Amino acid sequence: MANWVDQAREAVAHNNWAQVVECLQKQLQCQPVAEMTEAEIAAFIGFGLNVLELGDFQERWEIAKVFPALGEAAIAPLTTLIQDEQAEIDSRWFAARILGTCNNPTAIQALATLLHGEDEELSTIAADALANLGTATIPALAALLGQEDTRFLAVQALAQIHHPAVIPSLMTVLQDSQVTVRTLAISTLGTFRDRQVAQALVPFLKDPVASVRCATISGLGSYPDLADELPLVNWLTESLWDIDLGVCQQAALALGRLGLDTGIPPLVRVLRSPHTPPALQRDSFVRSAGLALKRR
Repeated sequence: MANWVDQAREAVAHNNWAQVVECLQKQLQCQPVAEMTEAEIAAFIGFGLNVLELGDFQERWEIAKVFPALGEAAIAPLTTLIQDEQAEIDSRWFAARILGTCNNPTAIQALATLLHGEDEELSTIAADALANLGTATIPALAALLGQEDTRFLAVQALAQIHHPAVIPSLMTVLQDSQVTVRTLAISTLGTFRDRQVAQALVPFLKDPVASVRCATISGLGSYPDLADELPLVNWLTESLWDIDLGVCQQAALALGRLGLDTGIPPLVRVLRSPHTPPALQRDSFVRSAGLALKRR
């Protein structure tokens, strides 16, 4: 076997992980993975895993940059490391980050499995890694929406993908009992310029939780291009009189953001009402004045 293997093996024997990293980096520069034998690739992966398991943070960080060059050959060993509950959390954390660069069904499934884990930090890393892989992960994430313990993290990952392909999955959790799930799903859906999405959000203007109502208002207030098709001002006007001041202020902000002339009268009515709290009067004045200036 090649001389570099002997050098790396000696460095491992002396727990010199920085030297192992340097050896592997140099070898990769001299010999692409495609030109390595199966035995050399296996040795390379083994040394890399040694660093992930026993090196310090910087050494793990450096070796993590090398692993993607190994392609599919590294997926199974990294998956094994991730699933090893006896391994240090930092090692599993780095393995998850590396798998987040592998757009491969096996890697996706391994990361999805982590969302069931008890370690919150590791689960969050897995969700971020899945999001980084893009639309290829949507089926796996959609399946996790059906389980209460993974639903929020799955929604969190879907929210980060920023692609219309996530819309159908997010629509399925709008009625979820978890407030955080409803709020995040609505906030994410509100970023897509879609008429059907806008209409689907309207019922949540009456949600019993103020944060959900605010998320809904914020979303509807970002659809000025749909104002000719949908009664956005009418929908938002009702929220100016919500029992929660934060919701009322969000409604005033949303009406101002729409930039429509029809949004001025409802803001003025709130401004002039003797029952309106000072904070909301101030917001209503600012929004209505801003809209009036736009008309000039």
